[in-house]
Amino acid sequence: MLLLGLVPLFVISVVVLSSTLTRLTSFSTRLRETENALRSDVVGRNLSGAAADATADIDSYLLERIADVRRWSEESVVIEAARQGTIASQQNGLVGLSSEQAKMQLQGSLFVPITQTVFSPALSFVFLQTERPETPFVEVIVTDANGLNVLITRPVAEVTHAQADWWQAASTQGVAGIGLTEVHIDPVTGLPVVGLALPVVDPDTKEVLGVIRGLVRLTELQRRLSQKAVSTGANIQVFTADGLLIVDTATNHSPESILNESKNVLAQNYPPALRSMEAPKGVEGAGAMLVGSTRERDIVGYAHTSGNDFYDVPAQLSGFAGFDWGVTVAQPESLALQVLSRLIETGREFERLPPFLGGLFGGIIVIVAVASLIGAILVSGGITKPLLELSEVARRVQGGDLNAKVEVRSSDEVGVLGAAFNTMTAGLRERERERDIFGRVVSPEVREKLLSGALELGGETLWIAVLFSDIRSFSTISEQMTPQEVVTFLNEYLSEMTHAIREWGGYINNFIGDAIVAIFGAPIDQPDKEWRAVAAALAMRERLIELNRRRTGRGEPAIGNGVGISTGEAVAGQIGSLERLMYTVIGDTVNVAARLESLTKDYPEYPILINGPTAEALQDRTDLVLKHLGPIQVKGRAEPVDVFAVVEWCKPNQQMLSAQV
Repeated sequence: MLLLGLVPLFVISVVVLSSTLTRLTSFSTRLRETENALRSDVVGRNLSGAAADATADIDSYLLERIADVRRWSEESVVIEAARQGTIASQQNGLVGLSSEQAKMQLQGSLFVPITQTVFSPALSFVFLQTERPETPFVEVIVTDANGLNVLITRPVAEVTHAQADWWQAASTQGVAGIGLTEVHIDPVTGLPVVGLALPVVDPDTKEVLGVIRGLVRLTELQRRLSQKAVSTGANIQVFTADGLLIVDTATNHSPESILNESKNVLAQNYPPALRSMEAPKGVEGAGAMLVGSTRERDIVGYAHTSGNDFYDVPAQLSGFAGFDWGVTVAQPESLALQVLSRLIETGREFERLPPFLGGLFGGIIVIVAVASLIGAILVSGGITKPLLELSEVARRVQGGDLNAKVEVRSSDEVGVLGAAFNTMTAGLRERERERDIFGRVVSPEVREKLLSGALELGGETLWIAVLFSDIRSFSTISEQMTPQEVVTFLNEYLSEMTHAIREWGGYINNFIGDAIVAIFGAPIDQPDKEWRAVAAALAMRERLIELNRRRTGRGEPAIGNGVGISTGEAVAGQIGSLERLMYTVIGDTVNVAARLESLTKDYPEYPILINGPTAEALQDRTDLVLKHLGPIQVKGRAEPVDVFAVVEWCKPNQQMLSAQV
């Protein structure tokens, strides 16, 4: 009877134990699903975004270089040189000859002779494009309509390029044609380069007079991607459609690691590389995947550079399919999931809990059926309820609610799991808060460099443009206001000026009362920094006009300001101590900008004054009108400053911007 009496209790215990283990297994499954979702949503999205950003950087950089070559092709001296070269090659019977035959006909010369009055300025122009300190171009070639050299910046092996794929692509597609060379190591510099070729077109008849090709070294692109790799803590690889590596941040772009057939990522069937080449072109094709064994895995983001939808309009290259390069951004799973390590470790331990509980409950049932029944009920109720609560909170975190928190009621495994979960969410919240606060205190450029460790105590000498602005008669205006009114007035004014400067890529270094100090070309280099500084000053004038309309509408007096812009060398970097650092620039360039701003008081009709190097950088801009005021002695400098006034900006399809408020 006793045994028969224990049978129902035994059955009940088994049922309760089975229910408990089922719930534990279900929770373990949901916990693993939550882990995978966090891996995919948080880490995978970040790396796929990094891959998309890298492809955008590549496309933007190459689009800038195409724009450089197009601008050269439209220079009058280049057009005339190509035209005369075509005539000379026909007169000298060079059309259709091979390179060796043409070289013999030219008595060893590497180019077709043209008149000296055209040859000298044209050659000087193309030489200038490869000799500027910041230029990425190592070689420029201009051919005539038959493929024969007319202008070269250094000796080349071939006199005619009529049979080369890049020449035919650029010359036979008309105005929108573009020819590309394969990425290769330049034998002179030992650096990886790619050739960009565009037609030289008669502006009147639209006849193709020849082709201009520039060899672009890819070191600047490699440098940019290396900085991005440091900031993301990942390895970035860029490869051609044939699978040859162009960029590999893990090997510091050594010659042995790039353009090496033995390291062909497509031939090695590297899954992310294959996936990137199959993905749609542009940022919409970015994605992420896991690669490797269970113990050693990488999370890899991948993307494909843009196609004709990106290049058609901005580069005026109808039908150009793009460069067809692939990008992967890889990060070890252990590093990528570091913030989730406690949760993952506890989850693994929890997966081992059901077998342990099964054995424990089985032993208790064998010894005492009644105690087994009571223990099973108590344990089941004490475990499943907090686990279900934890599962619900995990779903909230998965949905983006980082403020969700688990109430820890015990110190057992479930309590440890809850504490680990709370630690994880606190770490995620703190990370988001730090990035948000950082983004408000410093500019995004300085923030990313600080987070990546790229900025240290000290500085570097850079070529920058400094903008200095000040409100006219601010002391007189502020004397008539209460302190609160002065703060409100300054906040409204500085907000408008800040928008004008930031939309042109300026870094606002400091507010000194009503004065603004803005930097262009640091901490991120900008090739067109001089134009950006002047354009920002002109945008400030436009916003000041609109601000004055609002002020006069409120019955407040209109205000004016002066702007001084100076271009030159300055020391830029972290200044201060290890306890308190500030990114700033120091040098005579900053002082000259301040003196030019003060000088605008003597030239009220010219509120924007710039120095000589700034004006020299803008000499090719036909939409900008400058007036030379001559060398002027300014306070604090032994030598006079060559001063120019910005008079007008002839904006396309708009009325000319007046330089007065």
